[in-house]
Amino acid sequence: MRQLIYLVISSVLIAALFTSFGTSPRYGNLLLYPFSPLAIDSESGVHKTIDLPFEGELWIGYDSLGIPHIKSDNERSASFGIGYVHARDRLFQMEMLRRQVLGRLSEVAGEKAMVLDRFWRKFRFEEQCKNSMAEQERNNPEAYAIYEAYAQGVNTYVRQMNGRELPLEFRLIDFKPMEFEPWHVLLLSKAMAYDLSYDEDDLEFSHIAEVLSQDLIDLYYPWVSSRSFPIYPDIQLTDSLIQAMPKEPLEIFKTNTAFKGAKFFTGDNYSIGSNNWAIAPKKSATGNPMLCNDTHLKLRLPGIWYEIVVTTDERKRRGLTVASSPMMLIGFNEYIAWGETNATWDLVDFYHLDINEKGDAYLLDGKEVPLVPFTETFKVKGGEDIQITYRQSFFGPVDTLYGEVLATAWVGSLSGDEGATFLGFQNARSVAEAALATNHFKVPPQNFVLIDREGHIGMVTGGVAERHKTRSRGIIHAKRSSDKADYFATNNILNEFDPERGWVASANQSHVYGEAAGWLSYRFTPVSRARRIAEFLNDSVKIDKEYMRKMHMDAFDEEWTFMRERMIANCPEEWKEHLRNWDGVCRVEEIAPALFVAYKRILCDLFNARLGPDITL
Repeated sequence: MRQLIYLVISSVLIAALFTSFGTSPRYGNLLLYPFSPLAIDSESGVHKTIDLPFEGELWIGYDSLGIPHIKSDNERSASFGIGYVHARDRLFQMEMLRRQVLGRLSEVAGEKAMVLDRFWRKFRFEEQCKNSMAEQERNNPEAYAIYEAYAQGVNTYVRQMNGRELPLEFRLIDFKPMEFEPWHVLLLSKAMAYDLSYDEDDLEFSHIAEVLSQDLIDLYYPWVSSRSFPIYPDIQLTDSLIQAMPKEPLEIFKTNTAFKGAKFFTGDNYSIGSNNWAIAPKKSATGNPMLCNDTHLKLRLPGIWYEIVVTTDERKRRGLTVASSPMMLIGFNEYIAWGETNATWDLVDFYHLDINEKGDAYLLDGKEVPLVPFTETFKVKGGEDIQITYRQSFFGPVDTLYGEVLATAWVGSLSGDEGATFLGFQNARSVAEAALATNHFKVPPQNFVLIDREGHIGMVTGGVAERHKTRSRGIIHAKRSSDKADYFATNNILNEFDPERGWVASANQSHVYGEAAGWLSYRFTPVSRARRIAEFLNDSVKIDKEYMRKMHMDAFDEEWTFMRERMIANCPEEWKEHLRNWDGVCRVEEIAPALFVAYKRILCDLFNARLGPDITL
């Protein structure tokens, strides 16, 4: 009898292990396949020749650091190999990125992911990216072949996997990866654009306008920094961009809504961006130009960057990719090197519409204009399907945001051909050729730094930005077609090549001096990093690799130079002994750097407490 009871209990437990309850996984899958051996053993240096579904040759190996080396006879074969190794090493990361942008996380994570899915689905990126890739196939078959081969490489690796090789994350959540299609490559730029450019600061500014006087808003949120140090000090935008703009006033919609949970650009976000610089031969100890690019993106596990070396019969390159695309975003070939930093502009606008009582139309230019409905169906793991109806307006998709019905216009939702820019970099033989490739970059602007073996250096801010009608912050009360910001390409306006000073640099700061900066954005990072980089580069010494490395590792906080006296005078007495002799270098063994950061945070908290619980400086 006891044996029968044990048998029944064991049977129930085993059945439970292989049963999914709600959104929980079938844990028995982990017992069946406890290990995930790699198809290519990087530790032992084993290499592999890959059979291709088309004519070509491909060889893949890993060096002692685990960095893949791909050798092929052409770019199409190389792209297949990049897809293969990306799938081998980053399959779950690629899956989640696609599901994020497509608004399909709920299919595997349950209803808790609906907040994210609802946000992403309103932009209808699946339809947009499919249409864009179909256009590539018609008009640029060479680029399409590269995207198609990449997708084939991903799918080939997935098909070759057995149960033990399916990454642990898939088994924990209990699902299998989607087939990778060529248009999925375009989803990466949407995810990157969100990280680098999407914010909801305007929502808070409309709320602040109900709480603070205009004098205080101008004090706490200045349009232009008094310590401005721009990327392009010699460029004047007054005539070419600012004076030509219409000066129609925009009515800002004031609201008491606190917008709980909105994505605001706070001090913590300033760590997201990058800095880069390049020096000309006349400043170089070797007589050659040199380039550095230091990316400051969010820490992830696994990290966002994926280093790779690609050699074909035509060319060789090395640099950083992101799993989901075959393009090298930062790197070098035999002729040029390139990198980028985020331009950190204001690229999101929200519009309050005068909607009629039925909710099916809004007032525009004195006429009632229909809102065009579209319904999205969300499949939810462990639950019923959910349907949400959005409405499309002249200003963008209309949705309920934290209690307000608003239309959203975001540059990141535009259709672009950014892959052509990086393909152009990979094939370029000069700074001039690389700069020309930025004409294709139609997504949130990036500051591209460039050098070539002939000694030329350059900086180009490529991308698409909003041309604001007036300097404005907050939700726009949209009544006229002219209230909507239009767009302009930045690369032919903001660029600099071979400047007399012998260097170019960017650190997410403003691009130009004076009032013009405020027409582009108010979100630039503090100028301390840019000033520090300039201090290094203006030094009279001949710069070598060690000097460049020293710049990369520099931990001096330039803000200390103008905060020191006031901070020491106002900080607690026990802090002063640590701060009086501190030189501003953030060393891990010292207490002063932690106190400095804490002081700035406390200062912001004090302001926030005085301004109100729903306002964040």
